[in-house]
Amino acid sequence: MTGQSLYYPRVMMRTLAQVLTEEYSEHGVHVANVVIDGTIDSPGTHALPRIKQNPDLVINPVKIAEAFYYLHTQDRSCWTHELQLTPFSTKPSY
Repeated sequence: MTGQSLYYPRVMMRTLAQVLTEEYSEHGVHVANVVIDGTIDSPGTHALPRIKQNPDLVINPVKIAEAFYYLHTQDRSCWTHELQLTPFSTKPSY
């Protein structure tokens, strides 16, 4: 399966985010692991055969930026440490 090759790097990134959170959150550093699990809309994306069949698989880059801004503006009392961005029509590959 396609997603299996990404399993271990994802686990390592998640672990790194958790370790950095434990080390630096007391200093006001917000660490988050963001998984963008889909095709990002860019020039030529809609010409791809897979996207032509299902245009709902494309992630709007403006919405990705808004998700990062959301992380940036979170109140310190309730930080998100992992965020997965997946188009609604896609089954997540975690």
